[in-house]
Amino acid sequence: MGERIAAVYLCTNGMMMVFDERGEQIPAYQGRISRCLGPLLAALPRDPVMPPDFCWSEFGQWAQPVSRAQVECFYRLSFAPEQER
Repeated sequence: MGERIAAVYLCTNGMMMVFDERGEQIPAYQGRISRCLGPLLAALPRDPVMPPDFCWSEFGQWAQPVSRAQVECFYRLSFAPEQER
């Protein structure tokens, strides 16, 4: 992962979009939340100097900011293997 992840949008349709600081999409983390969120969280530094913005996004609505802790909890409860819950 060469670019700094600047923004992560988790959409209510089950998809996610990830952008670098230039506003370019990062294809390695684009796609279904169930497939992409775990690898994304694993790739992020635990305490980055400039953490990415995480947002829930619903079609036709402004994105709502959420914390990394909320995203990690959502991932553990929804998609993580049983032993990680």
